[in-house]
Amino acid sequence: PRTSPSPDEAEPGKPATRSTAKEGADDGGSDEGTKPWKRPKAFKFFRIALWPHVGYTSGTSQKNGIFDRDRTIENVMMGGTGPVGGGTEDTQFGGFAYGGTLDLEVFLFNVWLDFRKFFRPGGMLSVLVGYDHEFWLHRRVRLDPGIGFGFMRVFLGGPLEDLYYDPNSPLDTNIATAGIEVRGMLHLLVRIWRPLYFGVSGMGGYHYLFTANTDEVAKEKGFHFGGSVGFRVEFAFPRDPP
Repeated sequence: PRTSPSPDEAEPGKPATRSTAKEGADDGGSDEGTKPWKRPKAFKFFRIALWPHVGYTSGTSQKNGIFDRDRTIENVMMGGTGPVGGGTEDTQFGGFAYGGTLDLEVFLFNVWLDFRKFFRPGGMLSVLVGYDHEFWLHRRVRLDPGIGFGFMRVFLGGPLEDLYYDPNSPLDTNIATAGIEVRGMLHLLVRIWRPLYFGVSGMGGYHYLFTANTDEVAKEKGFHFGGSVGFRVEFAFPRDPP
């Protein structure tokens, strides 16, 4: 005897029933929510990103360190007229800071402009060239390790700038404030809504500053590290997945 077709069977000339439509979606059909996620490429042909952030930066510098305040302030309080030559021990610098990073990538190569202003006097500016790589951990989570090399400039701030800098002879400053830096970086980014991300960043590097009067002061060198959090706005091609 003839039986009636089941609800899941489509008769000729009729659209598929609910079950067959669902199977089509599971196979990569038109239902966007069921499409398999395709991991994007690990590099960008073009990217520009702006990242305001707050965090902490710290480091050490040998030979009359970058922010060797103690000897200078003590000398002035005792009636001295200027900075005192540093010893051979390391000097600490840094502290809680705020600032921002501009990231420009063109055909695999990155240029970073990074500024950090300490809540106490002083700050640092870095202009680096290098490479970073994108690792997508999830549809909305990205890990970007990178390395850069370039220029570093230190700002003393306030009265210390007047003590170390002579406008009549700018080359005779007896503390190094500019030089080169190599830095490793690691950024963890969570996409909130394209192009807005929330990010946690860490960095560590080595600086070698050589603009001091070499007849009086040894060059500044040492390691520095820092961490920061902030919101990042990014435009790139190819675009990140939706």
